[in-house]
Amino acid sequence: MRFKLFVVCALACGFMAYVLANENISTEEDLDYQVINAVPQIVTNPKPSQPAKPKTDTEFVEVVKDVPKTTTKPKPSTSPTPKPTPGGQRMIPVVHVTSRGTDDVLTVAGLKPQKQFGALVMPDEYMGELIDINTGYNWDPNNNVAPPGSPSTAAGGYTITPARLAELRSNFMYWFFDKDTKGGRGDYQFDIHASMTQLHKNLNFQMPFYGFRFNYTRLSLNGYLEFSDPPEYLTYPLVFPIKDWPTKRDPSFMGIFFSKCRVGRIYPSDIDQRTPGVYFRVERDLMGRTDQMGVEVRERTMWDIRQGVVGAETFVPKHVVIATWKNVSFAGGIDNSLFMTNTFQMVVATDEVYTYLIYNYAVLNWLSHTEAGGDTTTGAGGVPAFVGFNAGNGTQAYEYKPYSQNMVIRDLANRGWANGFPGRHIFRVDEQILIGSCNKDIDAALLPLTFAPESGNMLGGQVVNITGPCFDPNVRVTCHFDTESVLGTYVDTNRVICVQPFLKAEGYIRFQISVGTQRFKWRGKYFVETPAAATEKIFFTTDDVYKKNPSEIKITWIPYNLTTNNNANVMISLWGYRETKIEPQLEYIDVIEPSYSNSGSYVITPSNYLNRKNVNRDMQFGFLQINLTQPDQYSGLSISPVLWSRPVPLAWYMAPQWKEQHGIQWPRALCDNWLRSDRFLRNFAADLPLCPCTLDQAVLDKGRYRPDRECDKDSNPSCLRHRGAIHCVVSGTPCPRS
Repeated sequence: MRFKLFVVCALACGFMAYVLANENISTEEDLDYQVINAVPQIVTNPKPSQPAKPKTDTEFVEVVKDVPKTTTKPKPSTSPTPKPTPGGQRMIPVVHVTSRGTDDVLTVAGLKPQKQFGALVMPDEYMGELIDINTGYNWDPNNNVAPPGSPSTAAGGYTITPARLAELRSNFMYWFFDKDTKGGRGDYQFDIHASMTQLHKNLNFQMPFYGFRFNYTRLSLNGYLEFSDPPEYLTYPLVFPIKDWPTKRDPSFMGIFFSKCRVGRIYPSDIDQRTPGVYFRVERDLMGRTDQMGVEVRERTMWDIRQGVVGAETFVPKHVVIATWKNVSFAGGIDNSLFMTNTFQMVVATDEVYTYLIYNYAVLNWLSHTEAGGDTTTGAGGVPAFVGFNAGNGTQAYEYKPYSQNMVIRDLANRGWANGFPGRHIFRVDEQILIGSCNKDIDAALLPLTFAPESGNMLGGQVVNITGPCFDPNVRVTCHFDTESVLGTYVDTNRVICVQPFLKAEGYIRFQISVGTQRFKWRGKYFVETPAAATEKIFFTTDDVYKKNPSEIKITWIPYNLTTNNNANVMISLWGYRETKIEPQLEYIDVIEPSYSNSGSYVITPSNYLNRKNVNRDMQFGFLQINLTQPDQYSGLSISPVLWSRPVPLAWYMAPQWKEQHGIQWPRALCDNWLRSDRFLRNFAADLPLCPCTLDQAVLDKGRYRPDRECDKDSNPSCLRHRGAIHCVVSGTPCPRS
């Protein structure tokens, strides 16, 4: 009897196992073993297909053949040939246009622009730089085996070519490996799973984030990098910062898809058979690296960020962190929901001063986990994942709207357009959170602009790069600086350029842009600097400009501040400034040089202007201006960018005219005129604070006094206008009635 019961139970168990296997349903542990240890089948084809020409984007189409299976274990291969699939099938590479869309893309080193998202498309004759002849390693960016070797700074190392850089940048996802050449697991974090959702990672470098600096992070299965403990209990929708801090934890984190996740599953037919789970890779000290991996990570990240974010034109990454969540499912679902997965990636690049983040959303199939109200089968409904940043300690947070905790979060995989990729979003996160990607989904008031630089000389001419809405080359963009409006110049979907006009204001002003016929709804704050406080753009190598009769005046400037075109010509002119009316007056005086090469230096000869008869000879000080004679040489601008000098006296130019008007004692006559005019102005001396008694008091009392820019012992000790002075200070705050 017992034997019969045993036989019946065995048959029943066997039948259930057979049914479950055919329905692709099993326990989490069994499926883990099956997927991770699955061995691809080798198929012998009597008629091998001809190799296709090298292309950057191929699709593998299954062709069914009645070929018997074999259990022979294949040797590891480093060639880029497609893997055969189980069941007597082979994969044929078929060239196709990428499914991510079409668009014009940038070019590097003359590579042909194509209608395709992503960086660049290789010309047909380019065969790639894939196989290392020394190690046999395949340097295909999508190889799942980590490269051999170790970081190196030896001289004479690897040099990347423009074609190779373009090949790397044409891939949407950055590197992540589930194997290495020594039989290890590569970047795969096998210790992260349902019962242990995070791991501590030492960075061994300083990473600025939201006003803090961290040398470690915690990698979480739940879609974020964190720097402090998460809350013990979460209520949905999530709100940061936690108002009850410090009684409740307020975590510091970078959230790419903050939701409760679990490791998902993949089908045997999926092209990317890398193990589902979380990956983590750190590449340090990239500035001095000469090994191939170090050079390629540095150059790829550097150009992606430089061309993706305004204001990052000089950024060079020192360290890069790549965290990847591949085929992660939502927590709380049924077993079949393990095949409903998302794949996304976070790339953190820093030079230990600035920190930039790249969010790559490859696939988003589910929105929320069951605890947040999501469906147990599809992960739909409920409160979707949180996307954004939290500084921690109850300070400040940034939620990436309109996607975060909204049903349109699925659009993250089709928006952003950073580097031409739908699904790529870039941020700068070291102090404040600045978006480097366009957004065409939201329509409300006070939409934030990202622009650089964030300040400029009130005289105008500053080129301002702008990111906010997604731009169209056929739709007009208008920039509004306080009360002045100028037309913008289209650069790409993510960027428009506006040249700041002359502004009769000082300090923060409202900066707005309008797209097409819409109202000004994208807004920011732009800081207007006085000419004396603005960044110096034209330099005087000597103090000859302050003399009455100098023989020559040498000036220099940085040519790249105008254009990178070495053949461009510039015009040098002289302008005067006065404040005798309600509004300040900036007036043109003379052309110093009508056309001169943008070499960065010029010598002014004052004797060339002895016979001038200017109408506005009452101008006593002014500025030198340098601008392009053909402004379209700078990104097709219709208005030229402008460089201004600091305020300078005009005696070297006006002295002959003042002598003719006032006689040989013209300096005394000008002083007398100034005294007569000053009598009609309000006396503000009584409103000023008392002068400091000692140098130590002047230096230490920073609330009431600040250094004079023309006589600062730390930055400008020349004290040209205060002969013999060591250090000068001015009032730190304006007069109450000024």
